[in-house]
Amino acid sequence: MVAKAIWVTMLAIGVLSVSGLGFAAFTATGTATTSATGGSLGLEWTNSNTMASTTYVGCASATVGSELWANVSALAPGDWCVVFGNLTNTGNVGATVSVSDTVSNLFSSCFTWDQISSSHTSIAPSGTYAWEAAIELNNRAGNGCQSATGTVTTTISAVAHTSDVGEPSGL
Repeated sequence: MVAKAIWVTMLAIGVLSVSGLGFAAFTATGTATTSATGGSLGLEWTNSNTMASTTYVGCASATVGSELWANVSALAPGDWCVVFGNLTNTGNVGATVSVSDTVSNLFSSCFTWDQISSSHTSIAPSGTYAWEAAIELNNRAGNGCQSATGTVTTTISAVAHTSDVGEPSGL
């Protein structure tokens, strides 16, 4: 009977040993929580103004959000108007700015357009790009330019800077 009791006890210890019961185990866990938010890029005009030739008075500008409007009317040959504006980066990422103009067909035969400010530059978050352009009725404009209308559309594009560091290894 003692042998049977020893046998049952050894069997019980063996089962407990194999099943892991009766042994202490160390455990640990690690957690990584990551969130990411993309930056923003926004443009807003401020401080538009104009300057005109001495005798010319029909030069005006206004801003509304991301648009700047200039009205230059009743030009006599040789009259000119310079339009100014500050384009502010209201976002939180830097940007590369490029400027391009589209002019109407009649424009070049009667009017001169001069994009004075840089056509490529950078603008930091909360930074300002100072834009300036001049328009003039050619001083040799003939009768064909009377009551002529020319339009210029200037597109100022801002593209967020991209990182030149490259991808992290393993991606």
